[in-house]
Amino acid sequence: MVTFRSALIVNDSSPSFAVSKTTCHLHVLDLKTAQLNNTVSVHLETTTAHQKDEVTCPMVFSLTQSKSTKSWALPLLNETTKEDNITIISHEKDFTICLEHDNKSSYANGSGNNVELLLFVSTCNPSNVNYTVKFTLKHNIIIGLNENSANMYVIPTTLYHFRFNFPYGVDRVIVEVQSEDQVCMTVAIQCPWCRLLNENSLSHRDQLGMPVGFKSILQDMSKKAVLRVDKTDFSEGFFIVFMVQPNDRRCGWSKNVTEKSGIPLQAVRLPEPTRIKIINVTVHGVLSTSNYTMPLLFPLAYVIVIIVITTATYGTFNYVSVRTKMLDFRI
Repeated sequence: MVTFRSALIVNDSSPSFAVSKTTCHLHVLDLKTAQLNNTVSVHLETTTAHQKDEVTCPMVFSLTQSKSTKSWALPLLNETTKEDNITIISHEKDFTICLEHDNKSSYANGSGNNVELLLFVSTCNPSNVNYTVKFTLKHNIIIGLNENSANMYVIPTTLYHFRFNFPYGVDRVIVEVQSEDQVCMTVAIQCPWCRLLNENSLSHRDQLGMPVGFKSILQDMSKKAVLRVDKTDFSEGFFIVFMVQPNDRRCGWSKNVTEKSGIPLQAVRLPEPTRIKIINVTVHGVLSTSNYTMPLLFPLAYVIVIIVITTATYGTFNYVSVRTKMLDFRI
């Protein structure tokens, strides 16, 4: 095994490596815990070279953290249904690695206040296969109230997310996602525990190894999605996760012909993902019950007081009038 000490990439350059079945690579990334907080996550991107004639076996990547392991293979096959008869091949895979406070503490106890990420790379290909590994810090995962994130690109092989924390005095929000295209996508509201980002995490399974259920809100969309989120359900904030589907059947429709040429879709193997969705995301605040109950009750109370005063005045006037008539009658 060959070990490499990785570093965070601050520019567009990515170091290249070559591996075959005779060896295995280990990339070690040490992060200072002072660099990490709720607004920062580690972004990992892996890319394999397009050596179609020489590559007979995929490459396997395995990322190990304190309590979880995430594995994937490249090239990545994103197969659709048999009716669509399309297989999308991607030579790239990237996702966001979330480091929660409890994981940071467990790392720090045994690594000198450092967060250590281990990336194992292997293949059964007899000849060398070139690949690149890129670690970057992602600072813009927080979305604020009434803040618009415009022109965000989402593809099937990448999982995108934002984190929202409820500000003081806001108990309910509306998450609105809009798009101009018809590509089907799923929007998920989930507790900020990286459930989708660490599907193989042992901490997310019970003693028998069965997956543990998580509270989440899902909505499929093509043009627009609107999700209401209450603070009582997500007191620690939540993730807004975006997943482009390999086809449009989840959104209730499918295309039998290509949009440009009108030729029926054939069994093709596309070199890169062609399903790209551009979205705009906004989180709107909603008045809580306490905020609009008093404004509604005050006019109602005012009307009731007016009715009571009017009734009392009318009753008093009527009583005086009757007494006066009775006295006049006696006289």
